[in-house]
Amino acid sequence: MLITTNYIYAQGVILDPGFGTGGVAFGPFSNVMSIGRALALQPDGKIVVTGSILVSGGDMKAFVMRHNPDGTFIALSHRHT
Repeated sequence: MLITTNYIYAQGVILDPGFGTGGVAFGPFSNVMSIGRALALQPDGKIVVTGSILVSGGDMKAFVMRHNPDGTFIALSHRHT
């Protein structure tokens, strides 16, 4: 399960212990509210996540980030919306 800043709880989900820490990977955000909106699995196994973050001043930014198949963070791109 890939999440940005908060845990997501879902019934019937079996987490892969080889992904991230205990099946959970975090993005690079801190002290902000972030919401993942879409996930895509690339042919090489890397995961692309898109969503939005609420930053200081109430501004929303869209983001795209990538993680390796093991959940380690690769890159982040964001812009004001």
